[in-house]
Amino acid sequence: MFTSRLLIRQLNHPLDDQPDWLNDPRNTKYSEQRHHVGLHDKRSCADYVKSCSIFWGIQEIDCGEWIGSMASMVDENNDIADLGILIHHEYVGKGYGTEAWEAACTHLLTKLRKVEAGCMASNRGMRRIFEKSGMVYEGERKN
Repeated sequence: MFTSRLLIRQLNHPLDDQPDWLNDPRNTKYSEQRHHVGLHDKRSCADYVKSCSIFWGIQEIDCGEWIGSMASMVDENNDIADLGILIHHEYVGKGYGTEAWEAACTHLLTKLRKVEAGCMASNRGMRRIFEKSGMVYEGERKN
């Protein structure tokens, strides 16, 4: 997939820098991976990629740098994809997350009836991506 600034490529392996990214608390502040900082290695990242229905690398076209990744778990019985995204902290706040998210949702919705996602209530950036991309708020888990 391409956007105006990004190449989003499906991969069957983690990005080379993925263990470093996941071991950096600046990148995992709102992620479930924050519970495992310091524990990620190439094998744990490869195992995660294998567990995903789809794993994408997000590359900034102009500089050629990998700036993030997205993963989707597809529930084929219900035609639903659960989507997640990680943008490296150096690229946060520049619109890349929204750009990648919208491209992935558009792609997934050509094959499935629904894309869903969740985030911590305090993760304003992710909530803003949901809003900008037209996702509908369904609920909140308390505590």
